[in-house]
Amino acid sequence: MRVEDCIVNVERRSIGGCADLAFAFCRKFIGPVYGLLFWFAFPSCAIFWLVSARFTDQLLWSVAIMLLICPLYSGALIAGIGPQVFGVPFQSTVAIKSLGKRLFAYTFLMVVCRVLQWLLMFCFVVPSLLLTAVYGHVAEVLLLEQSKVNDVPKRLGWLCGGGGFVRYFGHICWLGLLWLVFSLGIFLLLDFFSSTLFNIPILFGKVANSPDMGEAISFLLFNDRYVALTVHVSIWLTFPIIRLAWFFAYLDQRIRGECWDIDVKFRQEAVRLGGNS
Repeated sequence: MRVEDCIVNVERRSIGGCADLAFAFCRKFIGPVYGLLFWFAFPSCAIFWLVSARFTDQLLWSVAIMLLICPLYSGALIAGIGPQVFGVPFQSTVAIKSLGKRLFAYTFLMVVCRVLQWLLMFCFVVPSLLLTAVYGHVAEVLLLEQSKVNDVPKRLGWLCGGGGFVRYFGHICWLGLLWLVFSLGIFLLLDFFSSTLFNIPILFGKVANSPDMGEAISFLLFNDRYVALTVHVSIWLTFPIIRLAWFFAYLDQRIRGECWDIDVKFRQEAVRLGGNS
């Protein structure tokens, strides 16, 4: 993969620009992106449905299952969309095979990151976000750059240099808020259409006449399988856009750190001068 083959403009972007580009990619490659999503989201929903039949606190189980399966989809998505950015067609089967080749190393690194994140979550939310800012690009470094496992921390440290860590932390907070808003929007749409088209309210139709709506919503979120499943689906449907925006934040850091934009301009100027001679 060469910089000059990149199908997007090689330029420095804000996180808003990365999100815009993620929307554009999802729109253009919606088939393979969401076709790949099905291979991971459907088992995730099925596992949650089976688990929720036996246990309470469904929302917590929903989040736990997402944390286990999301990284696998994330790795497969990056393995597919990364080459696509450089002109290699995105194929779901190829992406899954690429993930499978380094599945053990990737799973090991993600388990370590998840355990550390959970431990830090018990202390405070911010340290967990700080860790995510540092180790959030494991998939890109391991699957796209094909780095050795021992070299991954060093490479991630390099990406955080030159102001990268501050940018990444800001990106994580911004994308987390965006993901929350998108997921809430999808949830409201699903609830609305279910109530309107099928006369089957999921959440708000059930609590509309409750004297304490906040308590009623909280109770249903943790104890109603259908509500928790809808939350689960809403999070999955919005995840590709957020993950692609995070991927483009990685490209932005490489553009800044390795001066891809200047390199491309030099090559374009060399081609222009060569044509004029």
